Amino acid sequence: MWGNAFSCMSGMVYLHAAVDSVTRTVVETVEKSEREKKRDEVEDSIRARLKGFCLILSFGIPSLVFARYCCRNVNPYFIILHYFVMERYITRSCEQKVLETLQRYPAVTVYGPRQAGKTTMVRHVCPSFTYVNLEQHGPQTLARHDPDAFFLRYPEPVILDEIQNVPELIPTIQARSVARGKKGQYVLTGSRQIALVQSLVGRTGLVWLFPLSLDELASGGYVLDRNSQLLVGGLPAVVSETTSPYAYYQDYISLYLEKDVASEGVKDLDRFATFMQLLAGRTGGLLDYRELGDMTGVSSPTIKSWMAILARSHLIHMLTPYSGNREKVLTQTPKVYFCDTGLVCGLLGIMTPDLLGNDRLLGPLFETMIVSEAYKMAYLNRTERFLHFSRNKRGKEVDLILQDGQTIRPFEIKSGMALRADYCANMDYFASVTPDCDQQHTVIYAGDDVPSFSGMRFVNWKKSDALFTPRTAPYVFNPQEHMGC
Repeated sequence: MWGNAFSCMSGMVYLHAAVDSVTRTVVETVEKSEREKKRDEVEDSIRARLKGFCLILSFGIPSLVFARYCCRNVNPYFIILHYFVMERYITRSCEQKVLETLQRYPAVTVYGPRQAGKTTMVRHVCPSFTYVNLEQHGPQTLARHDPDAFFLRYPEPVILDEIQNVPELIPTIQARSVARGKKGQYVLTGSRQIALVQSLVGRTGLVWLFPLSLDELASGGYVLDRNSQLLVGGLPAVVSETTSPYAYYQDYISLYLEKDVASEGVKDLDRFATFMQLLAGRTGGLLDYRELGDMTGVSSPTIKSWMAILARSHLIHMLTPYSGNREKVLTQTPKVYFCDTGLVCGLLGIMTPDLLGNDRLLGPLFETMIVSEAYKMAYLNRTERFLHFSRNKRGKEVDLILQDGQTIRPFEIKSGMALRADYCANMDYFASVTPDCDQQHTVIYAGDDVPSFSGMRFVNWKKSDALFTPRTAPYVFNPQEHMGC
């Protein structure tokens, strides 16, 4: 017995040595011109993941024996490669909000784009709940024709995945939640918003889950350079598996057209696909319904209805102009942003990060990524209506404006790495005509953090999530503190 234990311990020593060896080997492959900048972050990421793998293998004597066996009989590089491509759960920022909502309401409804990780997240947060996928024919049919029998087959507490497929079930959920009088009984997920969920007002809380944020990716050990991040995007399946992002997004687009768009009554799916491609080429730009209609070959009202489909599917954000200052000659046209840059690259046929180096879309794509990060944080804190931009008729534009309580915070977004004093010009002008504007102007860009330069703060894009955390916490009312007053 002691001999076997000693053999297992020797195996772990060998494995840890292999980890250090592979870490050094990978780090040494970094190009010399970028080694000084990237070495630390690459080494930390690889070492954390490989040593996490060691911890998994070292859980118990059987795992030690397995590790020793693998190291003797299989190339250690194969084991390490398997760990890299093995899907792992990444903690989502909205998990606590889901649990808090279940404590306050009978139901919680989780919205978000297809394949953003809704099902994985809610099953992780609510492991004891019954689970049913309403995209499957059997549960769909039972729910439509005999809701009472459906809930006998799938009793509460229950996760009802893709609820938009059986909207007829909503009235039954409402009646049962009233009759049962219990909180935390239903978790509804949907890739499209449906009007019937409005009948659950007062009985369900809403949570939005978008593709992985930069902060969530970093917490999961994923470190990408700018162009790779833009190409890969934030959908969990692309990030956690060895795959071609381009091929994945082609399948994603086809699935979206065939299931979601077709279910909205759109007959000409090819023309809708053309519309999506044209809109992707305008991400980060002012929305022009007439131009899109002329180029697609449909009317402006049709374009508006198609934009509404994308919005209900949570694939786009409409950034509205800020109008709370003394500037009178302002554009009233919103800007449109896709929720994920990987999807934009897929729609535009961008297959490799190298293609983004000199592409005219690098700036708009980078801006789309940062604005999407702002929206992820805003939806988490329910401040999505307080994100804006500003542009006057003379072209003076501030890329992003966050209304944080009584403070107005402007941001410039630049895809380059250069420190330029003229970046402050538009923000200075905006501050001069905007009461309560924050005097701390911030530029989000691709270079290193610089706390102060020409009166501005320069922040690296990987740390942008923290910039959008509201400084003003909402008031929490506790009735017990006011009883008897």
